[in-house]
Formats: sequence, structure tokens, C-alpha cells
Amino acid sequence: LGEAYRLHPQEPLLGVMGIKVANAGTSQATVKEWLQRSVAAGFDCMEAYASARNFQLPRWGGSYVAMLALGCDCVDTGRFDTPVPWNLIDCLTDVIDDGHGAENLDEMRLALAAPRVGAALETCLAGYAKLDPSTAGNHGILRVAYLWHAGKTAEARSELQKLSADKRDTGLAERYRLDYAIILGAAGTPTGDF
Repeated sequence: LGEAYRLHPQEPLLGVMGIKVANAGTSQATVKEWLQRSVAAGFDCMEAYASARNFQLPRWGGSYVAMLALGCDCVDTGRFDTPVPWNLIDCLTDVIDDGHGAENLDEMRLALAAPRVGAALETCLAGYAKLDPSTAGNHGILRVAYLWHAGKTAEARSELQKLSADKRDTGLAERYRLDYAIILGAAGTPTGDF
């Protein structure tokens, strides 16, 4: 694989394969190096970001903090003309899924509550809304999901109250493990019971 990369550094999918090999511990280059190689060859090679994100899950020796840092780094590119900053949303989704599935709720909340994550989320949503203002109305539920799972109960409730009934999509609520009735009536820290 290293030789293939030497001969064809312009091929981003070599980086995708390299990420998998590096995570298995059989590459001289690290996951980060392979991701950088892939991104240099094709900035919006989403397979590379997805593979790197996957290997940041705790079950593979990563952490939610590292996963969210990758998403924040993607937002920092400022390339809202590409899907790259949206990797933060994918990271948030994966952290929420894994946190509940693996019952790592405390670790999940702590990682999500980091100030950089909240700021990056707002930058991400604003960046895409500026590019396409029609999407702005669909971002409220992402804010609610982030705030709720970060343990920011009052803020989640306030954000949900701002959303009109037609923006309280039940499919997204299910996707982000949200129960609107619980959020609106919440007085304390969310539990994993929904």
C-alpha cells in the first residue's frame, strides 16, 4: 500500500485503505497520516473522513473526544461549499449512537459538553445556512439533540420550544434519541431511558 501511494499519491482511496491498515497496527503511517494523504489527494473524499471517524470510536481504541475533535477540525476548514464540515454532524450522530448503545452516557456527555464542540456546531450550521438559507429552519433539531445529549437540559428545552410543530420531525427525534415530552418536562439530567 505504501508503494501504491508512492506511485499514485493523487488517489484518495489509497488513504482510505491506509486508514484501515493503520488502525490494524500494520502500517508505518498512522491513521492521521493516511487521512492527511487522502485529503491532500481529494479534499472531499468522504470515505476517508468516515473511516477515520469510525476508528475513533472507543471500541477501536479511540475516544469521543478524538472523534469530535476530527469533526471540529472539519468545520475549521470553512469549506461549506463541500460536505466536509458536515462531518461534525456525522460525528455527533455517531457519538450519540455509540454513547447510548455502549452505555457510555457520562463519557458521551462530557465529550459533547466541550465548548469547542458547541461553538463548532454553531459555525457549521451558520456556514451551511449562509450558503443555502432554506436549510436554516431544519437545523433546530440538531441543536436540541446536541444540547440534550450534552446534558444542557434547560437549553435543550428552550431550543425545542422555539421550534414550530412542523419542525419537530418525529423521524429526526427517533434518529437522535429524543423524546419531546421528556425534554419539555425535564428538570434534571437526561437519562438513557428513551
